[in-house]
Amino acid sequence: MRVSEMLVDPDSAPTLNITWSASGLPQYSFITVWVDTNNSGFDGIPLKRFTNSNNPGSYALPTAMLPTGNYYFY
Repeated sequence: MRVSEMLVDPDSAPTLNITWSASGLPQYSFITVWVDTNNSGFDGIPLKRFTNSNNPGSYALPTAMLPTGNYYFY
């Protein structure tokens, strides 16, 4: 097995704060935070799901969980 990336200490890795507003959404809507490695189309991976009762919403993403690279969140 070849490991090409260094391990990261999750306690010292930066945290990315993602925020949103669910104002105006119908009651019992879901908000899903997605991550993608490209900005062509919405074909990423869901990270976390919230209800619109979490308004304004936020998610503290531990960046240690992601391999090295560029990411797009939506």
